[in-house]
Amino acid sequence: MKLLNSQFDLEGFYSRLSSATERLLMLDYDGTLAPFTTDRDCALPYPEIAVTLKRLYGSDRARVVIISGRTVDALKKLLGSDDLPELWGCHGLERYTSEGQYWIVELPEEMRQKLSELYNWTAEENLVNFCEFKPSGGAFHWRGLPADEADLIRDKVIGRWEGVAQSSDLELLAFDGGVEIRVAGTNKANPVDQLLLEANNETVLAYLGDDLTDEDAFRALKGRGLGVLVRGELRDTEADLWLEPPDELKAFLERWL
Repeated sequence: MKLLNSQFDLEGFYSRLSSATERLLMLDYDGTLAPFTTDRDCALPYPEIAVTLKRLYGSDRARVVIISGRTVDALKKLLGSDDLPELWGCHGLERYTSEGQYWIVELPEEMRQKLSELYNWTAEENLVNFCEFKPSGGAFHWRGLPADEADLIRDKVIGRWEGVAQSSDLELLAFDGGVEIRVAGTNKANPVDQLLLEANNETVLAYLGDDLTDEDAFRALKGRGLGVLVRGELRDTEADLWLEPPDELKAFLERWL
C-alpha cells in the first residue's frame, strides 16, 4: 500500500469510516475485483476476496456499487448471485439497483444508426469474435493474442474509426488489452457524479479502479472521497492511494466490514 496524495489524510479517512452512519463503496470490476483473463467470460473475482465481497453486499456497513464498462447482464452472470449490489454498466449508460430495477439511457436515432454501422463493419471484417458489443458501442479485445495478430486488429479498428470518432458523437478510447468505440461523454464520472448527488455530505466515499477508464471517476471524486488505484504496478494516476491485489485489496475491503 502506498499513499500517492500527500495532502490526503488517510488515517482521518479511516477514523471517519469507523464511525460513519453512511458509507458508499464504488468498485470497478475487471482488473480491480477480478484479474484479467484471455477469456472474458471467465473473469471471476479473486478467490481471496470472493467471500468478502458477498459479505459486503449483504452488510449494512456500506452501500456497494460496481461501475464497469461491461454490460449489466455480463456483470450479473459473472457475479453469479441473487444477492447483487447496485450495478452500473457500459460506463454508466445502464443502471441496475440492488432491488432489481433497471434503467438505460435512450440514445437518439442518429447515434443508433452510427452504432449499427459499427456492428455491420465488425461483421464484414470478421472481427465479431474480438468485439464485445454493448448498447453504447463496441470494445475490441486482443489480450493474449500474438503480437502480429493484435497489431492487425488494432490497425484495422483505429484506421477505420479514429477519423469517424473525431468528426461525430463517438469517441475512441484505449484500455488495457484493447480499444473501445463508444458514445462520446459516456464515462465513469457520470455514475460517480450521480451517486455523489444521492449521498449526503457526511457519507464516507471511496472508488477503486485499475484502468485508464477509472481516471474519470478518480477526478470526479476529488475532494469528496478516496480514490484507490488497484493494480500490480504503479502508473501515473489521479488516485490518492495505491493497493496491490489481491492481499492489500482484501485488507481494504475487510476494513469496510
